[in-house]
Amino acid sequence: HAQRDLTPVRTWRFSASQRVDEGAFLDRDELVLRIGGDERRIPRSSLRLEGTANVENALAAWLAARAVGADDVSVQIAFGAFAGLPHRMVLVRERDGVRYVNDSKGTNVDATLKSLEGFPSSSVILILGGKDKAGEFERMRDLVRDKTRFVITIGKAADRIASALEGAATIVPAGDMQHAIEWASKHAKAGETVLLSPACASFDQYRNFEHRGEHFEELVRNL
Repeated sequence: HAQRDLTPVRTWRFSASQRVDEGAFLDRDELVLRIGGDERRIPRSSLRLEGTANVENALAAWLAARAVGADDVSVQIAFGAFAGLPHRMVLVRERDGVRYVNDSKGTNVDATLKSLEGFPSSSVILILGGKDKAGEFERMRDLVRDKTRFVITIGKAADRIASALEGAATIVPAGDMQHAIEWASKHAKAGETVLLSPACASFDQYRNFEHRGEHFEELVRNL
């Protein structure tokens, strides 16, 4: 067998929760690239996307771009241009200082927990509910208590969600999306986010999660 050339491998790490010696990480409101003693920073606000998962994706993308020779200015421009995939932590609109975010693809508890992680404490009005997928809503109690000011429930899973989160959040039963948006728009304060991340399937009231997200966006744009 012919001997293969062995190429040294460099390992870069990335994290949205802690600093790394070689790689990329989130430092408060900045994305940081640290390689070979050189440190570059890009404002977190350069990203159009919300949520911890999208920060992690951006850090990994920055490392990949650096590996193939892209410059940091091009990376920052790309971050600002990329609006993400539909119905996945999409900023629909900011109105009176309140941000409305469509995460209709958050169809299970784990997805919703991941989306909530990146928000400041007591800054979210969370819309939960839909067709129950036997979700373990009790697992959301700690993060819901920390991140949300209100939880608005819709759909068939509303009663189960309210029972599971009793005492961890102020529950507002809205029934459907229209009433949820109407209530949220009246009670949200500047600096808060109204987040649709239902932790449920959509089939009780919608054709699919895309249909649900489109209805959310339509209602928000018509406020």
